Amino acid sequence: MKYINQTNTKVLEIKKVSKDFEAIKSKKELIKRIIKYNNEIKKINILSEITFDVYKGEIVGIIGKNGSGKSTLLQLICGTLAESEGKIIRNGKIAALLELGSGFNPEFTGKENIYLNGMILGLTKKQVEDRFEDIKKFAEIGEYIDRPIKTYSSGMIVRLAFAVITNVDADTLVIDEALAVGDAYFNQKCMRFINKFKMNGGSIIFVSHDANAIMGICDRAILLKDGKIDYLGEPKKAIEKYDKQMHIDSATKTVGTQKMERDNKEGKPINSHKYGEDERYYKERWQDYRQEAIKKSKYINQIQICRTSLGDDNIESYGNKKIVVSEVEIFDKERHKKVRNIIGGEVVELKIEARCREDINNIIMGFLIKNDRGQILLGDNTLNSIYGHELVSIKRGDRLYSSFIFTLPLLPKGDYSISVSIASGTQDSHEILNWINDAIILKSRCSIVSAGYAGVPMHSIIMRVIK
Repeated sequence: MKYINQTNTKVLEIKKVSKDFEAIKSKKELIKRIIKYNNEIKKINILSEITFDVYKGEIVGIIGKNGSGKSTLLQLICGTLAESEGKIIRNGKIAALLELGSGFNPEFTGKENIYLNGMILGLTKKQVEDRFEDIKKFAEIGEYIDRPIKTYSSGMIVRLAFAVITNVDADTLVIDEALAVGDAYFNQKCMRFINKFKMNGGSIIFVSHDANAIMGICDRAILLKDGKIDYLGEPKKAIEKYDKQMHIDSATKTVGTQKMERDNKEGKPINSHKYGEDERYYKERWQDYRQEAIKKSKYINQIQICRTSLGDDNIESYGNKKIVVSEVEIFDKERHKKVRNIIGGEVVELKIEARCREDINNIIMGFLIKNDRGQILLGDNTLNSIYGHELVSIKRGDRLYSSFIFTLPLLPKGDYSISVSIASGTQDSHEILNWINDAIILKSRCSIVSAGYAGVPMHSIIMRVIK
């Protein structure tokens, strides 16, 4: 649900802020300026009369082409740069995740940098000590916590930096493209924190080139162009304007393969693939008509299945554990076996098994598929299959099994996760017994989705020339 400002509580006020930098081209010019002061030093305007407010509980996205002033604006908001003109009023504490590794000393260990960064962000040494284990647990970098930052990968640095800002009691978070280098599991974890932070009244300024992320989590968006606000308002419209700036029209991208017949001269369909009845009809109903051609082409939309160990302490799960999920697997429906790779648009079977520890009535099992921004693409539960029937009950010691057979969408290139859950009750009122986040990670290499979060199998695409 999008944020609706009801309290009018402002956490940040930007009033006609401008920023100029002196255009000193060389060290020689700098020395001349120091020795012989020159009032005619040329200045470059980076930001001009920026005005907007950020409210409590709101997520504001900032987008724009490289060089539009995004990073400079964030530094002004955080106070690491001073504005040339205008005024910034900060109501509350701000914590920032800006350039990769900013605030960290590469020679210090992860642990030492936690203390350094935490104290820079306003914590006392005692507060950092009290929160160290929580930061360490969130970062999940293992023994690297005692190694120098210079030995870390970019993803590990982001893990540590994000873990610190989750524990500094900030009122406003400023995040600059940090999640772009994280892995799928950690990105999901960060998005859950962001959503919870917002629900608790926290505000976020989020910079990204990812249109889906801006539209998915932001309440408003700012489009910067040449150092000025070109648009402030609905994220969807901001993205549309941004796409126009970048001359992008993803909705008109076309996909073709050499295997497909094209003959428009006589008004024939581009799709010349024909289906019979029975089994062929089944495939037509469930699968993309281009499936076989795509498999043999450079456009193959392969998805790798990365299973996680459900007993791993790092796997996030909750519930009263009266029943515990013991296995989550994906099967190829036609071959009836577990698979490590699948193709978008194919029929798959998701199987969930669980062991019951107590007698339970009115059992519901379900799943969600989310992208790496935490946005739900699809999901379902067993309650939807039993309307008008008695709900399932289970005894202690029993094993529970559920199966969901569906056509997996064509997923744009990226990482996705499947979360599973078991509950007791009804659709509107239920108790969570066991919920497991990221039980399976899907890594898609699909290259044929024209637009949107996911693509559906096409039964037919036709173009004719009519004379």
